[in-house]
Amino acid sequence: MVKTRVLILVLSSDREPWREIQEEGQDKTFMRKTVPGVLYLRYSSQKSNLVRTHGTLLAFKRLQIFLGALKIIFIFPRIVRFLARLRIGDKLVLSLPNLMPKPAVEGEGPKANLITSSPGDGCLLGLRTLLALGYALDNYDFDYIFKINSSAYVDGELLLRELDNFAIDNVYAGVVGEAFRFDKFASGAGTLISRDVAEKIVSAKSRWRFGLIEDVAMADVVSGFQKTTEGPIPLRRITVSRLSDAKALSKTDIRANFHFRCKSNSPRETVEIMKHISLVKSQE
Repeated sequence: MVKTRVLILVLSSDREPWREIQEEGQDKTFMRKTVPGVLYLRYSSQKSNLVRTHGTLLAFKRLQIFLGALKIIFIFPRIVRFLARLRIGDKLVLSLPNLMPKPAVEGEGPKANLITSSPGDGCLLGLRTLLALGYALDNYDFDYIFKINSSAYVDGELLLRELDNFAIDNVYAGVVGEAFRFDKFASGAGTLISRDVAEKIVSAKSRWRFGLIEDVAMADVVSGFQKTTEGPIPLRRITVSRLSDAKALSKTDIRANFHFRCKSNSPRETVEIMKHISLVKSQE
């Protein structure tokens, strides 16, 4: 049996437009191909009335995240940074899974779906990610996790080759962004972490700030145990927002890259972008 080199953790949703992109795009392109050493685990939330019973808490967390996303951060960055990092209610957020049904898993083999014990509110994405990381660590033997979302196209074989450039531990990598003019973080639409980093994140979940956008919050936790000031290791990614842009890419560029972010305003166009990339790669 081939050891799992990388577990691709895919943020999922049973709502449109994400469901169409997953089923018509990802499932019918790169996820159709079995790549030895690569597994896929989608993760999503459960429907719950906790959004109503804990409405004040979730409204405050949504406000924190909204403030952090505003362009006002360029005017009052230190004030917004302070407000977004307030831990008010974070312990209560971590206790929410105790009020939910146990996680459910659908499918087996190289691709499975995990329905976490997290309510579906958008501000709880960080909670879903923590639960998914914990489940993956408990149930899979892998060297790395590559965390993506529904807009991603990933060439598993090229991803395995990319991993040869990394150490086996202390890896936190992705397309590098900067929040509040202070914090560097790896984009959540393609974050690579080694198993030991995933373990440390889950062990330090009490440090997670749910008032921060999920990828910034992860960087905040990682900064607590990684002794570096350089931030994430840069990782390649091609972003394509229109089918015409995908067709304008050279065949060499498409065949040489392992990760594409297919971010179109139209789910149908996003699917067509994925199919075009898949077609070009199949003609090698």
